[in-house]
Amino acid sequence: MLRTLAFWALAAFFLPGETHAQSKADRRDEKRENERVQNAKDDLQRAQRELAMAIRDFRLHSADLRQTEASLRSTQLKYSQAREAAEERLAENSGLPDAIRKMRGIRDQIDSLTKPIVDELHKSQKWLTATQKANDAKAIREQLLADESRTDSELEPQLAELEKLIAVPAAMESAAVDADPKLKQLKLDYHAALDVIADLRRKLDTSKIDADPEVKSGRSAVEGIERELNRKRKSLAALNTKVAHAQGDLANANKKLQQAQAADQKDSNNKKKN
Repeated sequence: MLRTLAFWALAAFFLPGETHAQSKADRRDEKRENERVQNAKDDLQRAQRELAMAIRDFRLHSADLRQTEASLRSTQLKYSQAREAAEERLAENSGLPDAIRKMRGIRDQIDSLTKPIVDELHKSQKWLTATQKANDAKAIREQLLADESRTDSELEPQLAELEKLIAVPAAMESAAVDADPKLKQLKLDYHAALDVIADLRRKLDTSKIDADPEVKSGRSAVEGIERELNRKRKSLAALNTKVAHAQGDLANANKKLQQAQAADQKDSNNKKKN
């Protein structure tokens, strides 16, 4: 009887302590699990922000690149015009000026015949409908590109369909012009005239033309924009790589959060069972 009383006395002394120690360990364990989940959530949010920033930078640089490409085309046209003018002044006996004038005359005829055809097309309901759809598609495209939460790869199918709608009006103009037999022949004559000009230029001593101040200035401007364009293309390629890495980091962060939440849930279930 005394031994039994002694046992319960000892049990009463030790058991509460053990329960308290176990409770503290459980709380520490739960705290660690909560911290792990919270850290994973923080990492995920950071990865989401970094991806959004990378996508934004990529799209801004893409727009800037397109502007530079447009600037290059404009500068190349001015350079070509300056060169043609120099050729007319300095290569009169080569036959090149006459060939250039002939080419311009054909081009003017094409423009003159094209305008009424295009104007008539623009009055048609099918053109107005196609133009409205194209404008709507452009607006939707801008909204999609402004959405930093979605990657270009996610948007690609939608953007491809929108581009098809945007291209319809230009395709309708081209089809209407190509249907005119006179214009079709003039275009063949125009390309033949360009071939004659190219052949004459190959035979020409271009040293005087290259030395012309307007030509030199135009060529320098083109080369400067080409160098700028190359730099921007490299920068855009680097940003594209950055987006890809950010997508990978986001996937990893999301995976770690799922693992942390699963571990925390499992641990909570074990405590409930115990």
